Formats: sequence, structure tokens, C-alpha cells
Amino acid sequence: MTNTCPRKNNRFFWLAAGLVLSVAGSAAAATLTASQVTPQPRRLTGFPTPVVGINELGTNSQAGVATFDFDVDEAGSLKFLLNGAPFGATVEVTAAETITRTLSVSNASLSRGFTDTNTFRVEFRPTGTAESASPTATTTYVIIVDQTAPDAPKGVQAQGADEAILVTWDAPGRSNNEVIDGWLVSYSTESFADLTTQQATAQPSQRVSTNEALVEGLQNGKQYYATVRAVDWVGKTSDFPRNAQGEIVETLAQPVTTVTLADLAGENGGCFIATAAYGSYEEAHVRILRQFRDRVLLGHAPGRAFVSFYYRVSPPIADWIRESETARAAVRIGLLPLIAFSYAVLHPAAGWGFAAAGILGLLLALGTRRKQEVA
Repeated sequence: MTNTCPRKNNRFFWLAAGLVLSVAGSAAAATLTASQVTPQPRRLTGFPTPVVGINELGTNSQAGVATFDFDVDEAGSLKFLLNGAPFGATVEVTAAETITRTLSVSNASLSRGFTDTNTFRVEFRPTGTAESASPTATTTYVIIVDQTAPDAPKGVQAQGADEAILVTWDAPGRSNNEVIDGWLVSYSTESFADLTTQQATAQPSQRVSTNEALVEGLQNGKQYYATVRAVDWVGKTSDFPRNAQGEIVETLAQPVTTVTLADLAGENGGCFIATAAYGSYEEAHVRILRQFRDRVLLGHAPGRAFVSFYYRVSPPIADWIRESETARAAVRIGLLPLIAFSYAVLHPAAGWGFAAAGILGLLLALGTRRKQEVA
């Protein structure tokens, strides 16, 4: 009988040898990594490779330049090419090293505008390899010399919340052929229409990445003006929105406490259900629900409609809850999941653990109550 084991062993031998050679070959290949690129490269629709912008207007800390740091983990040479032509001298690397290259708007070979005509490429060849040989590692970017600032946003609106104002605006993905990276929301107790551009720019502001901002720490009952500017991907900031007369377009809102102290005391029959259950408008659980109302529900039409409906139907329910300790206790237990969810939405970094604890607390409370009923 023929023994087929040697054939199988041979097959396994060559398979193992192939794997070893493959691993050895991959280990021998250099790793060319762009450890730091400023401004950060973006993946934009219509561009085959990552895109890096150079700010020609000079309005940020990296004005007029794009900086690349390339990490190489073995000896060899780095060749840089701008639009297919050598860019600077070839760099010889004798050990693991980081090589920096900077592109500037002063480079005459760079095309201006939002086009894909500029390519910046780096090639690595191991020591002893001819320059005409194919590189073993490459990285390529499209360079855009960004000449224009984004358009100012439109549709700026604001509404009052508890010790805060919620500012919203229209947020197109691109403005003036620019990639919008964020927004600067400025606010003041003075009208922006009465300020110079320099004075308006000096007013307090906060940077956000979505088309809404909750400006907190304000004084209830005091009027605040707000306006918004767009910030593009290389740090250029738009002008303020302006009207036909050149005045800064602004919005006006007043932080308010929706429920009055008389309501809290029950003097006119109105009261929040949560306030009735917990006994105080300033109780910690009530504050979470109030913040959720102001910062989430009041930020869109369905939420405002719900709050309006709640105000209409809640007073008699709250009056009934206030008169019964049993009802107050039951409502406090029933509100735990809502309070936990509200906290999680308001504090996403840590809130979901709190939400889980709230739901667990509800289950434990229900279980304890059921045991007491059975006993």
C-alpha cells in the first residue's frame, strides 16, 4: 500500500515556507507613514486621494503653508514630487527618522482655487536601489490653495432657555465652494449692529461643529444678541452675516425661567408634575428634566409642541400628585428612566452609565414593592 503521508508533509512544508517568505518579504518592506499633516487631510467627494488645503488668506496659525511629517522605519531615500516634478532634494535616511516637508502658497507651480490639479507625492526606495526603480512605498495628496473665505451663514435664530439661549442657523455642507468645518457663535448684551467689525469680533464666542449652539451661563431676564460666522477646513472665518446696509445681522433672545415662583408654590394652580413629585423646583432631578426641556425639546418644533401640550394638561395632574404621598412616591419611581435618559442625552460622555443605573434602580424599587405586597 502506498504511503501518502510524505506527499502531505511536502505540501505542508511548501505552504509553511511560502508563509515564512511572505512574512519576511512584508517585514523587509519599509513603512512610510505621514505622522502629522497640518492642516488635517480630508477625504472629499470627487478627489481620489486625501486633500490638504493651504490657506492663502493668512487668517490662522498655519497661514500660507501645509506641513507634512513622514516617518520612515529603515534606511533609504525619500523623493518628493510636486505635480510630477522633483520638489527639493532627495533625502537620504540612514535609520528610522521623521522627515518634514512644507508647501507654501509662494510656490509658483501650485495652481490656485478648488481644483485637483496639484499633486504632492513622496516615494521611498531602500538603500542601494536605483532612483529609476519603482518605489517600495508611496503616499500622494491633492493640494488645494484655498483663496476664498466661506459665505456667512443665513437664517440665524435664537430662543431663550433657563440661564441660556439656543442659537440655530442654516448650515450648508459647502459655502462659496468651501468645506465648512465649524461655526463661531458670538453673543453680546450690545447690539452687533452698533459695533464695528473689530468690536464684534472681540465679543465672547464659542466654536461648535453643528448648526446649533446652547450658550450657557447667562442671566435670566436679560436680553442677549447673537450672530454666527462660518469656519472652513483651513481655518478661514467668514464675515458676519450682513443686511443690504452692511449692518451685522443678529438675533435677539432672553433667557427665561418658564415656570414662575408662584407656580412652584401652587398659588395659581399650575405646577410641573416632576416638581409636585419631588417637592422643589430646584431639586436635582427636576433640574435635569428642566435642562432637557430647554436644551433638547425646545430646540425643534415637535418638542415645542409637546411642551405646550404638557403645560396645558399638567396642572390638575400635578395638583392631585401633590396631595398624595403615595402618588408622589410612585411618580418619582416612574420618572427615574426619563431622568436617566435625559441626563444621558445632556451628558453623553458619562450619561449612559447613569441611565443604566436609573433603570436598575427602577427595577429594584418595583421588585422591593412587589415583595412587600406579597408579604
